[in-house]
Amino acid sequence: MKQYFSKSLLVLLLSGLMAQAWAYGIPKREFRSAWIATVWCLDWPSQGAGAAKQKAQMDQLLDSLQINNFNAVNFQVRSMCDAMYQSSIEPWSSYLTGHRGQDPGFDPLQYVVEGCHQRGMECHAWVNPYRWSTGTDWNTPYDQQLKEEGWLLTYGSTIILDPGQQRTIDRIVDVCREIITNYDVDGILYDDYFYPNGIPTDASAEDYGEWQASGTTLSFADWRRDNVNRMVQAVYDMIQETRPEVRYGISPAGVAATSSAVASQYGVDPCPAGSDWQYNGIFSDPLAWLAAQSIDYISPQVYWKIGATADYGKITPWWGKVANKFERQVYISSSISSITNASTEVQYKEYADEVELNRTSSQDGNPGAIFYSCKYLYALNHNSLGHYLKNTVFTHPALPPAMPWKEGNNPGVVNNLDRAGNRLEWDGYDNVRYTVYAFPMTMNVTTFTGQIDYLLGMTYDTGYDIPEQYQQGYQFAVCVLDRVGNEWDPAFLSVELDQLGDPVLISPADGATVDAPFDFVWHSVEGATSYMVELALSPTFSNVIERVTVTDTVASMLLFNKLSHGEQQYWRVQSCSDSCYSGVSEVRAVTPMLLTITAPADGSEDLEVPVTAAWYTCGSSEPATLEVSNDDTFASPVFTGQSSTGELEIPDELLEPGNTYFLRVTLTTGGVTMTSNVVRFSVAHAAARFVVPVDGGFLYAGQHITLKQQPWASTYVVEVSNSATTWGRTRFIETLKDGQYQTTLPAEQIKVNNKLLEDGATYYARCKSSYLDFDGNTHTTAYGPIISFVYKVSASLTGDVNGDGEVNIADVNAVIDMILSGSATMAGDVNGDGEVNIADVNALIGLILSD
Repeated sequence: MKQYFSKSLLVLLLSGLMAQAWAYGIPKREFRSAWIATVWCLDWPSQGAGAAKQKAQMDQLLDSLQINNFNAVNFQVRSMCDAMYQSSIEPWSSYLTGHRGQDPGFDPLQYVVEGCHQRGMECHAWVNPYRWSTGTDWNTPYDQQLKEEGWLLTYGSTIILDPGQQRTIDRIVDVCREIITNYDVDGILYDDYFYPNGIPTDASAEDYGEWQASGTTLSFADWRRDNVNRMVQAVYDMIQETRPEVRYGISPAGVAATSSAVASQYGVDPCPAGSDWQYNGIFSDPLAWLAAQSIDYISPQVYWKIGATADYGKITPWWGKVANKFERQVYISSSISSITNASTEVQYKEYADEVELNRTSSQDGNPGAIFYSCKYLYALNHNSLGHYLKNTVFTHPALPPAMPWKEGNNPGVVNNLDRAGNRLEWDGYDNVRYTVYAFPMTMNVTTFTGQIDYLLGMTYDTGYDIPEQYQQGYQFAVCVLDRVGNEWDPAFLSVELDQLGDPVLISPADGATVDAPFDFVWHSVEGATSYMVELALSPTFSNVIERVTVTDTVASMLLFNKLSHGEQQYWRVQSCSDSCYSGVSEVRAVTPMLLTITAPADGSEDLEVPVTAAWYTCGSSEPATLEVSNDDTFASPVFTGQSSTGELEIPDELLEPGNTYFLRVTLTTGGVTMTSNVVRFSVAHAAARFVVPVDGGFLYAGQHITLKQQPWASTYVVEVSNSATTWGRTRFIETLKDGQYQTTLPAEQIKVNNKLLEDGATYYARCKSSYLDFDGNTHTTAYGPIISFVYKVSASLTGDVNGDGEVNIADVNAVIDMILSGSATMAGDVNGDGEVNIADVNALIGLILSD
């Protein structure tokens, strides 16, 4: 069978907006940007170097971002009530020439906008709304007017436009209007400079009288926050009236709403880490902007590492939940200012991990990462952080997220798509962008769904230079990408080829639920030299998540990284050759049941010991190996054990509270070895467990109350009462110190209510543990579970190590616990040789078997 596509184009009418695609964990939609700071010439420019050199420096920065698959730039255009652009309102920035108000000989913002768009990147104008000075007394006529007319608010060396004045709001609106009207910027954003940090909130404050005269019923602090909120709303409203496609965001301090009182105003949980200094420090309330939907995105400056006290790993998911609640997007800002030319991949990995965490924390599938600042990404050698990110988490280009709350513009499919040499050209439309794809010449065009691994990039032009590696053996697609981010139907440029037959699938059956290990199997196709197995989340294959190519008609599930345990996925097979269009099989649903850890949940914190790991066994009775390690490489596991039941208890003496552990399971069945997912968890400081007696068992004369030793504990407190609810002064209490883990007195000498324990009477015991933190401070756990026991004067039953009145496998485990933890008592000396060791385990097993 032969298919023909005209030389100029083929239009395939896909329905509506093309869905988000994923390849190898890389999202098709992701905001990837960097801050280019111009204040104090932090990133750019070289002050007074002249237009030619400053342009060349900017070209280097933009080139480095484009090469490393960034798709946006945050260019600081107003840092001190000045301008990096031709303004009719404010003076030229002094950071260009060294003189405020002096023309630099070119328009930096226009140059950056054009440079970004030529490279297929968005340009966002970074504006500081209030800051006028941090110590310099500017003296242009414009500045003199601000001073003379009372526009400014001063605290220490920081001087800002007074947020409490309506004319300040109007001025900021006018500045932003001028920018988006005169320049084709894609966005406007602020950073975290609002009121000066630490400004007084009493009568000594410069704006105190202004608040009193305002007639407001708001408190002084609420009035300040309201001033900021009104400014944010006013600029948003102006943008919607002027150029609604402009993306408007704010990058506040990284922690907000740690107070329950603040969080409850917005119906969210408090931020789980860090300190919210901005709410009453600079009168910034980011949740107010999200709740009012007066911004399009939030970019909190989470400038800490994963696992820090202000934990990136806890703060970022919280922002994801908050932004999703208010139907807005979150693009996390990360600080990379610790990077130096000597930094290596060891330091770089933190930032790749942060990008991955941004992705998993984005609840709407539109993550983002903004790095402060650009100069720390860029280097003249290939060892830069930017290159590392490209080789790990930015391996494919990505499109900026769409804004579904804004009206899109679908002008239609591009016309007259053609190729002139190594350049694609087409007839386009006003005020749109385009996405360009290259996919194998032999790929069946009906399988094209805008997959990320075929995306070459985004362009603002109606032409695209084909990269050298795609100049032969590829066909092309071009889509309209409107200015709010919607991608519309593609036009194709293809060639005439024969088509292979469609593979006929054999197994798994459609809709099957299958235990691992299993194979995908199909019949061979004449002329096919290879087969591509595709895995997707929907039967339309608009979101292909993985492709595996094989030369046989069998593909083991072990070849796939994106199979999900217990979740329905879809698979199909394409027949391939170097000279024909591929054939495409039917689509089948499959639910894989994989070797998967089911407990504890990944990321569990402060688990109580003992921790029992559980996993899905894939229907196998073969023993699986559980490994527990201090890191995810499992180079030196702290515990390795085997079980064929799908669960195994981890000895609690091996788990130190406060540490993070990783566990995985390996299983060999049917000659195939499988490894599970990796789960991360930590354990809490908890009270020690009782070894003798056990709950509901006996405590015999001659025995000592014994605890399971905890390596980290400094002391234990043991208490005994004749009531489970009353623990008065007459209870027995002893503090165990210096490695002691059993009571000094034997059972027959213990007194409760000033009376020795009575034969046959029931008593209750509880304990707690104390430990020292890294600073030497003492902390005490809560009491553990209360146990009950019956005191017996008669000698204990031989082999009844735990005092439960029976001799069984529980006593074997009790002796093993004693041996492993070093907390042996003579109750464990079953064979009477004066020691507790493996010989006592064997003696117990002999007693059990002879019974």
